[in-house]
Amino acid sequence: GVQTCALPIWLLQGIYGSYLDTTTQLNTTPGQPLAMRLNTVVSQQSVQLQNGSQMKVAVTGIYNIAFSAQMFHTANDASTADIWLRVNGNNVSDSNTQFTFAKKDDKYVAAWNFMVPLNAGDYAQLMWFSNDATVQIAYAAPATTPIRPSIPSVIITVNQVGWFRY
Repeated sequence: GVQTCALPIWLLQGIYGSYLDTTTQLNTTPGQPLAMRLNTVVSQQSVQLQNGSQMKVAVTGIYNIAFSAQMFHTANDASTADIWLRVNGNNVSDSNTQFTFAKKDDKYVAAWNFMVPLNAGDYAQLMWFSNDATVQIAYAAPATTPIRPSIPSVIITVNQVGWFRY
């Protein structure tokens, strides 16, 4: 005979979150870490955006957190910026990346991902830092000639890729 198994509905629907921000994020506290803000929920299932920057998971598992951030530098001098992951308010070891702006109007798309175990109720945040007030995460409005969509300052996706912590 055929055996059946009742699966939890979240397993059938997937566990994910997709978020973005439609503002330019200024370095309001040079020399201090800032959370990358998110103001738009694109879609989510068993992941929830809270406090404008925290992505809280409802199910224990291994998660892939991918992002892109439109980094921009508006001054003439060289400068650096760092980006890293926090979980439950704690910095994740070995998650920081630093890059250098060589000149005025340098733009970089910072884009990479983190694979991280999370328990139900945990939250993750992307953090950034620069000693330079002229570093920002830039939003660009829709463009014309030709017509193009806006450029969010930050895009983040969270996807459960495994069920168990190892």
